[in-house]
Amino acid sequence: MHLINNEGDGSLLSLLKDDDLATSVEAECDDYRGFTLLTVTIKMTAEGLSNTEELICNFFQYIDLLKSSTPKKWIWEEMKVVPDLEYKYPNKEDTTEAVKTLSYNMLVILIADFVTGFNL
Repeated sequence: MHLINNEGDGSLLSLLKDDDLATSVEAECDDYRGFTLLTVTIKMTAEGLSNTEELICNFFQYIDLLKSSTPKKWIWEEMKVVPDLEYKYPNKEDTTEAVKTLSYNMLVILIADFVTGFNL
């Protein structure tokens, strides 16, 4: 998931942007009992909508590339650092979403962890 969300050189998004097929790629995982669901959202340009077969082909070629590559140390290092940076410099959250998150945390998390929630 980390590499699918990557926006740097050689990433899926950089390839799709270079070909004017998409403006963003976002992947997320949801864990369920017995399986994990990977959802990938690609915001396509008009060119991407006209060339969905090429876009889908590029996506699966990128997945094949990831599967055939050996693990890289820089990926592990980046994955260790990113959560700390996201916690230290969070995106501004919509007030309504912040209240919903805090209310949920109050139901399922210890009092001392209400504000930080699952982020630590």
